[in-house]
Amino acid sequence: MEQAIRSTNTCIYVALLEDESSYDAFKLDLVQPDPPRSQPDIFVTPEQLQLAPGPSAEVELVEALLEPPEPASPAVEEPANPVAACNGKCKGDLNGPHSCQRLGRLQITCLNENCADHATSTTMNDFNRRCRTKHGLKNSLVDCEFAGCKRVGEEGFSRRDNMLQHLRKAHGQVVPVVQYRFGI
Repeated sequence: MEQAIRSTNTCIYVALLEDESSYDAFKLDLVQPDPPRSQPDIFVTPEQLQLAPGPSAEVELVEALLEPPEPASPAVEEPANPVAACNGKCKGDLNGPHSCQRLGRLQITCLNENCADHATSTTMNDFNRRCRTKHGLKNSLVDCEFAGCKRVGEEGFSRRDNMLQHLRKAHGQVVPVVQYRFGI
């Protein structure tokens, strides 16, 4: 069967070679693409619709369909609960409204309404520090333990180690310095 197909194809090829005019036509059919088909105009301007006869209600309906829809304004919604924004993956250890993503590394995006650039941080400490400095969001401050010191309440310290250093320098307290050294 295969041999019969080969012999038929060979005969057709030989016939085409003998008659060069039909071969050129055959070759052109293979090379030449079909001429492009003309598409009917489907776009009609509102002015053309007003000139067309017919009820004005139909014209208004078609005009309404031809108007492009208004794009929705991109609004960043601020979640009520910061933990809900990242499905609790951060365990609520972050100070401000945020969203967490893990794209190889942790990426925490600030969703504060006062944040113009919606900055991203890669660590929780960086994010919390940024919220404290840029947005004024503070955790509970650490009060000075020395009786009568003014560094309490809103005048307190952001970190306990700063308060301990204050005790040493301002009040002359002897507070042991804990040094963490690994490998010794």
